[in-house]
Amino acid sequence: MSGKVQPWKLDEKKSFINYCHDLSYVFDDLDGFANDPQFPHKGELYSGGFDLYTSIYNVANIIASHCRNIPELCNREITLELDETYDEANNIVKYNLTVPLGVRPLLTTKGFIFL
Repeated sequence: MSGKVQPWKLDEKKSFINYCHDLSYVFDDLDGFANDPQFPHKGELYSGGFDLYTSIYNVANIIASHCRNIPELCNREITLELDETYDEANNIVKYNLTVPLGVRPLLTTKGFIFL
């Protein structure tokens, strides 16, 4: 095996990021997430966070929508039993947090803090 990244892996990564735009932030800064740089705010130490729920929820909806359109999968019991809310149309949008003008939300592992 060579140390080079296989082209298909790069294509797979790009496809996944296209489905889940927020994950590009994680992929582009893996060292930052692995090293856990902490920062102080109002006397507490915080670690940067990432909203995995939204990404997983959206990917699950995308998969469900695709399964309904694949002839080999659309009539399987697991696909037929999916609730209608499992649909790509119900994905959570990227910018789904509203804050007052001038307030900057920062997601941490303890939830949002507002700067």
